[in-house]
Amino acid sequence: MGTVVDANPEFDWYTVVSGTIALEQGDLLDDFPVIVPLPSLAEVSNKPLGAEIQQPSTVQLFNVVVMTQSCDFAKLSDEDEVVLCPRFDYSELIVAEPKFGGQDGWKNLINGRFIGAHLINRCEIENHEFDYQVIDLRRVFSAPFSVVKQVATNQGDRVRLLPPYREHLAQAFARQFMRVGLPIDLPREYPYHD
Repeated sequence: MGTVVDANPEFDWYTVVSGTIALEQGDLLDDFPVIVPLPSLAEVSNKPLGAEIQQPSTVQLFNVVVMTQSCDFAKLSDEDEVVLCPRFDYSELIVAEPKFGGQDGWKNLINGRFIGAHLINRCEIENHEFDYQVIDLRRVFSAPFSVVKQVATNQGDRVRLLPPYREHLAQAFARQFMRVGLPIDLPREYPYHD
């Protein structure tokens, strides 16, 4: 007699890992410092390529998710860049972005109809609880691997998004950049005589 497989298995969304455990795609880091240039780029545009620029900036803290593929971490040196995207509590985001709120906004989020936004589940792990999160895939940060490791270590235990939800996030991230619009330049009808 064959093995019976549950047709509707449940998968955990998250696990908690120690701050000393190696980073992986889908790790959630809180209060990550991001250097944000202030809008005074007019004077920068006249500088030669590679010139040192005194650009005013500020440091803002973001809750982020690691987007760099897990398999790439083994090859990274401390100076290499890690890709991160900011994430926001759904209940707070809908105040600033009402399009994500209500029945229609919720359905569009869970169905992936907002290009550049991806919804992940709330976390109910004791001492690590958070609301549903919207990941902003259009705002991409990078930071040196050494900095990301230090922030992860300082944070201590961190929440990690698990498969298959991590892969679903990666797919949404790829979709953000792989959309291609081409002019219709090939004939729709077969151009040769039969």
